[in-house]
Amino acid sequence: MTSLNRYRPQEHYDVWRLITQGGFGKVYLAQPHGTGMQVAMKELRKAGVRAASIVSEVGQLKDLQHPNTTQLLEVTETKDKVHLVLEYVMGVALQKEIRRSKKNRLWEKDAQRISLDISGAVDYCHDCGIVHGDLKPQNVLIDVQGCAKVCDFAMGIQFLPGQEVSVVGGTLAYCAPETISCQWYEGPALDVWALGIILYEMVAGDYLCHGGKSQIINNILYGMVSYPNFISNNAKNLTHKILNRNPTMWPTVQKVQKHWWICGFQPPSPPEPLAVPTKRAILSRMAGMGFDPLVVMDTLRRKEYNHEMATFLLLQSQAFQELGFRNPVKPVHKAAEKTSWGLTSPAPSAHIPWRGPASLSPALAAYSPDWSSKSSRVAEAPSHP
Repeated sequence: MTSLNRYRPQEHYDVWRLITQGGFGKVYLAQPHGTGMQVAMKELRKAGVRAASIVSEVGQLKDLQHPNTTQLLEVTETKDKVHLVLEYVMGVALQKEIRRSKKNRLWEKDAQRISLDISGAVDYCHDCGIVHGDLKPQNVLIDVQGCAKVCDFAMGIQFLPGQEVSVVGGTLAYCAPETISCQWYEGPALDVWALGIILYEMVAGDYLCHGGKSQIINNILYGMVSYPNFISNNAKNLTHKILNRNPTMWPTVQKVQKHWWICGFQPPSPPEPLAVPTKRAILSRMAGMGFDPLVVMDTLRRKEYNHEMATFLLLQSQAFQELGFRNPVKPVHKAAEKTSWGLTSPAPSAHIPWRGPASLSPALAAYSPDWSSKSSRVAEAPSHP
């Protein structure tokens, strides 16, 4: 578990405005001093969230470094709050992307690419022993390059291979039948079922499960899936395989990725590691900001997710994008100059946005879950028109 750093976020961040809020916390758009980068700051009130939930979410985020998941940058703590500083994804939530599209559905080629991104993130999470537990269009962000990123692991479940769980969690309309029936099930299947629901919504232009709580439950347990004529046979085939009523027939996420509807798309590649001179240049810049390069290097080795590590990750992302970052010919700090860089620094997304306050775009309300669901572990989906 990452140690919590005790200081007020305002000591190191300009907090600009509220993005969204829930029953137990808020998410703000912020900018760390000296980097010119944007971040999302998730604020959790200790009085509203069980300590175990915070420990679990932080522990899971700490282990995730993938192009299709949002990157944790820093964890801080005050007397009554915990703040998670996260990568800010400039774009829209998948839910909004679907609803603003023509006829409230995506072109299949776009749905294919997004499905591959989501399934890649889910496969990676499962390899790390993590089930997302609340996969839905609101928790998938689409950035300005069209890349899908899974966010919000507040309802996540850690598991061992073959382990069955009986935790009831997630948003009701995306829950698998076994979850509704309170049966024991293997955790990864929960995410695969939710992926099938998302796939249907992207290509069909309609919600598969909607209405009041009893109607949603009835649809999940007994409803039949009908497909509009405009959906391709390949899309129907994959959706049908995932939403099979027989859980023993559900495909694994690896089989989903190999299905012919999406296997023709190339998954995104993680950014190549930065050259040693660039890493030294980052250390030199941080030295100019008042950081001790030796402390920064030690922080990266320990993966402490403190302000030193957050600043390095942001500047590293800025260097990937070549936005406002220039490598000096020679490091200006002796410690940076002597650094051998025998360590492998964490690899964040290459697209953490760099923008000034004057060029802000509308932010999303998708970083936080429906926090009011924490008490029951099941969030009832709103009635859809």
